[in-house]
Amino acid sequence: AQFPHLEQLGNIAVQRAELVLNEDATWRGSDNRYTPPANINAIYADENQEEVLFDDGGFSIVTNPATFDESEGTYTLIITNYIQEIISGQRPNNGMLRWPANPSTSVNRVVLGGINHTNLAPVLKLTYSTLPR
Repeated sequence: AQFPHLEQLGNIAVQRAELVLNEDATWRGSDNRYTPPANINAIYADENQEEVLFDDGGFSIVTNPATFDESEGTYTLIITNYIQEIISGQRPNNGMLRWPANPSTSVNRVVLGGINHTNLAPVLKLTYSTLPR
């Protein structure tokens, strides 16, 4: 899914952008048998929602991986340059795919709250400055 409302921000310089993903712990199964992976990576999605690796050109477009915070039940991805590129029109707003950082045969999964979830929807935290036009 795309990041909503970015086009409404206008001419800004993003100092920090964090995407906070909330786990829905009700899907862990009996006795918490499905524990969330310790880390997840974000992968850029193309217009068909297919995987495209980030070409960061020597810059950190997305800080991978995001580590699971057990006390908060969240993963936080630092996506400052990625969001700036979308706002500046250098990258299409196709959203991202999330994958475990070290997929293995162990039973481990995470269910993340979607955009329509009442209390577990992802949160994009932006710190930015408005630039003169």
